[in-house]
Amino acid sequence: MHQGQESSIQPNDPVLKDAIQKLVGDITLIRGKFTNLNFPTSPGWRFNADGSYELIGGGVTAAHYSTCFEDSGRFTNTNDGTGTNVFGTAGVVLTTTANANGWAKTTWDIGSSNAYLFASDPVFSASLYINTFGFDNQQMFVGVGSPTSNSGAAGITFTDASFGFKLIRESGIINVYATNGSGSASTATLLTSIGASGVDHLELIAKLHSDESIDYFYRVDGGALSSVTTQSTNLPPSSTAATVCSIITNNHNVAQIMTLTGLSMYYSR
Repeated sequence: MHQGQESSIQPNDPVLKDAIQKLVGDITLIRGKFTNLNFPTSPGWRFNADGSYELIGGGVTAAHYSTCFEDSGRFTNTNDGTGTNVFGTAGVVLTTTANANGWAKTTWDIGSSNAYLFASDPVFSASLYINTFGFDNQQMFVGVGSPTSNSGAAGITFTDASFGFKLIRESGIINVYATNGSGSASTATLLTSIGASGVDHLELIAKLHSDESIDYFYRVDGGALSSVTTQSTNLPPSSTAATVCSIITNNHNVAQIMTLTGLSMYYSR
């Protein structure tokens, strides 16, 4: 830790300027001093009420993986036989078609069976666009892990080892949840609700603190980034292999078209 006096923290302090450039969130001042201010970046900075500040986190070294769904051959694309996974200029479009048991799934494999993508504090993010989400009980998952996609009323098995986001249309609106599964049970928290017609652009971000908790954030239509939502129960085991995937399903035998455009996905640790 670098210990400084209150009077030594000046606007031109190079350490302070560098930290502020990394800031995500609001600055709180008490008598000119920073108060317990965290910078959730790598590296990150913490400012304390006594005027001290320190570097936190593991530094800048990390492995980064990203995709804009450039080519279908890079992914494993499955569906119920009537659903489709179509790659184009906007990314991948998953569609269930008007089939009561419809589902479609695109899986991004970024590691071998020994990759253990839940280990080492990973970050996941996705950018997606809801085209059609037209009937109650339709479901979607995007995140790390590969939950089972089932035909009919079974829907998506959210208890499978995973963390990410699920969207479910309920009572005429689309609810966006933080979700994670341990392999036998799951935890979910409602983050926000969006219009029943869809046509919304979502940016979804999740940070897994391995074996401790998961932080979730979201942004709708380019608005402000949400405050953090943290879940600490039913975490996926770090010793479990994983892939990154997006799934949609009609669920509950609804013969209704459902369409989602996946623009991009990102994983790092």
